[in-house]
Parts: sequence; structure tokens; C-alpha cells
Amino acid sequence: MENAADDATKAKNTSTLGKLLAEFSESVESNHGQELQECLETLHGRLAANGCARASELTRFDQEASSAVNAFFPGIDLHLDVPIPTVRELFSRGTLRVSENGSDDCREFGTLGHGAQRSIQMALIRYLAEVGMLGQESAQRRLLLIEEPELFLHPQAIEQVREALRALSKLNYQIIFATHSPVMVDQEVATSTRIVRKHPSTGETVVLATAREAVEKRVQGQNKRLHALFALEHSNHWLFSNRVLLAEGPTERYLLPVLYQVLLGRKPAEDGLSILSMGGAGNLPESIKIFSELGVAVRALADLDFAAQQAVHHGLIAKDDEDLCECLRQIACMAQQDPAISLDATGRPCSNKENPAGSKRPAEVFREWAARAEGRKVAVNLHNKLREYGIWLWTGGDIEYHLGLRGRKDIGIWAPFCRRLHSEAFVDVVHDHYFVAALFEWMQQPHALP
Repeated sequence: MENAADDATKAKNTSTLGKLLAEFSESVESNHGQELQECLETLHGRLAANGCARASELTRFDQEASSAVNAFFPGIDLHLDVPIPTVRELFSRGTLRVSENGSDDCREFGTLGHGAQRSIQMALIRYLAEVGMLGQESAQRRLLLIEEPELFLHPQAIEQVREALRALSKLNYQIIFATHSPVMVDQEVATSTRIVRKHPSTGETVVLATAREAVEKRVQGQNKRLHALFALEHSNHWLFSNRVLLAEGPTERYLLPVLYQVLLGRKPAEDGLSILSMGGAGNLPESIKIFSELGVAVRALADLDFAAQQAVHHGLIAKDDEDLCECLRQIACMAQQDPAISLDATGRPCSNKENPAGSKRPAEVFREWAARAEGRKVAVNLHNKLREYGIWLWTGGDIEYHLGLRGRKDIGIWAPFCRRLHSEAFVDVVHDHYFVAALFEWMQQPHALP
């Protein structure tokens, strides 16, 4: 289907127009076959070499041409024969012409621009899907291969093409298409889509596992699998990236692309980087395993409380780790002096759901702990341990602290902050500019998961 004009104008067995005509030709032949055959018989009598009412001009040609040949080869007669197609053959010669705004002037399909040609081609495919819905379920299965169906189309048209192909796939069509557009891969099928790339050293074409297959292989437990799949299904841009950066919340997704461009002078997409918000720290470890299985380089960002809770739960930090124990000891001392800090049975700040009214949220407690000199030293140790797993821990508590946003996750703060980044010096805008700059330096370094 690399030639839209051929696909839409030539009635071949493999073309869209040919398939559409096949849907209608049988009905036309059944209802009007006798009438059309009578017309063709009349033409046969007029034009065929043995026609009973042959045109006088053709008879004259036969006589004069035969006379000329007899001068060289006596006894040879010539007969001009004009083949008359059958009713079925008429449809094989059908083509598509185009008129605009109700005009009677029909133009050749090839005179249109590539965008219009591609749009018509994909519209015919969608029409074929609608017509096919009325067909018999026992019809022969067809394989439809399409290279970049999104070419020359605007985003809304691409979505229509995607849905047309989906409709066809529910009929007697097996659809396989290659694409470079995230619009062609909606969230519903993102985890069932395969990435195809060349091996960096051998140049061999490699077809990777789907995210769903990777989840089944690398993630233990049905509940964890559901959470991991849910997180991945909320984004499809990672399918088109060479590297992925996972983050917990919206602040990172909104501000990191701007910081990346300011510090490195280019956008993340130019480096093949996709920044994904996973909607919480619980999905980070499982998502790292999945992307590792898919062969996609992956890094992650996590708030400080991740080290004391999720990192332990997923076995990244031991329950009896000396730095973790020191962290919890210091927080216990803080709780003795601050009645607004509530701890659970494990000595950790109570979760937001279990926290008594008026108590400080866990994020706030860890931020206050990291602001202390003795806390900062332990936080750095935990940060270094998680870096070995490709996770960057915000030692000040969260990204808002290091950027100087005072813990606020609010677009009303993000937008002015972005404007300042573009108009002022980086070191004057970002509170902990050394640590943030170190993050982007770390992101450029190669990393292999254990």
C-alpha cells in the first residue's frame, strides 16, 4: 500500500478499490447482468471479427488490409477484432475519479496532493470496514499490511484511520501496520504493541516482546501486574523512545522537559527520551523491570519516602539496612518532640489514609527530617544505594524542595517558574542547582540493571 493512487484507483484483487468493487459487483451482476449482457452482445456484433452486424468501417479495414498483405503473402486475410469484456471484467477496469464542491468536472486521482490521496485511500479502507460488517462471517480471511498509514494525514484523520483498521480487524481481516506515530497506537493497545529495532552491534532486526509479555515474565503477583499495566497504558510515547525516565507525579512531567532543554540545549525527544509519570512510587520498581525486559534504557526518580517504604517492600533496600534504621530512629526522635508526627507500627510516618487529623503528611515529615544535618547525611547514603538500581532519590524530600517551589504541586507555580528558567540564569532560579544539574549528568551516563 505504498502507492495511494494505485490502491485507490486500480481494481486489483489486492487493492482497496478492488475489494470494494468485489463487494458490489456480484449484486450488480445479479440484478443487471441480463441487461448489461444484451448491451455487450450488441457491441460484440458490431466490433468482433465474426460479428453478425459488423461496422462497415471495420469490414472496409479488413478488405483493404488483406489486399495489401496479399501482395506479399497471397491467400492471407486479416480481420480486426475488438475484444468485448464480460460483465465481470468490466469491474476489473473500474477506476476512481475526483470532483470537488459538486462540480461535474471529474479529475484523475493522481492530480491530487499526497495528503488528499492518502486521506481518500484511508477513507476507502474505513468504508470497506463498514461494508464488511454486512458481509458473511464465513468469508475468506484477508491479510492487510500497511507501512505508515499516518503519512500526510492530520491528527484527527489519523485517529479515524486507526479506528477503521480496528473495525476491519474485528471482521475477517488480519491487520499489521508499521508506524512512527503515537496517535496510531492508542492507550488501549499500547501494552500489546511490539517494538521493532536494529541490534546496535549486529545490525540484525529484532522484534521485542510486548509490554504485556514483559509484565508476565518479570512481575510477580497478579495485583502488581495490574498496577504496572495500568500505569503503562496511560502513555504510548514510550513505544517510540530509546530511553525512558520514570517519575512519580505531575511536577516532574511538567518541569523536567523544560529543565532538560535549559541545561542541555535540546528537548528530551531529540535524544529519544520519554518522561513518564507513573502516578505514584509503587509502580516504579515493576516498571523498571518491564522496560529492562523490553530493552529500553530506563531511569527513575523517587521522593525520599520511597527509600523507607517502597524500596524496602521491593527488596531494593534491606529491612535491617543501617541507613534505613538510622533514618527511622531519627524520625522517632522527631515524633517525640513533635505531636503532629504520627508513626505506624513499623516506626514510619503514617500514610495519608491512616494519618490522624491534624498530623503532618509523610512527605512533609521526610522533608523536615532531610533538612536536618544528621538526616541529610543518611539521605545521601540512601540516595547512593538506590542509584545502583537506576533510581535517583530526591535527598531533600521531593523535586519541589530542590527546585525551590516550597513543596507546592501547583501549575500556578510551575508556569512562572518555567518563564524564569527561560529568562534568567539557571543558578538563580533553581534552589539546589548543583543537585539538579547532577541529575541530568547522571541521566546521560550508560546504566545496566543488575
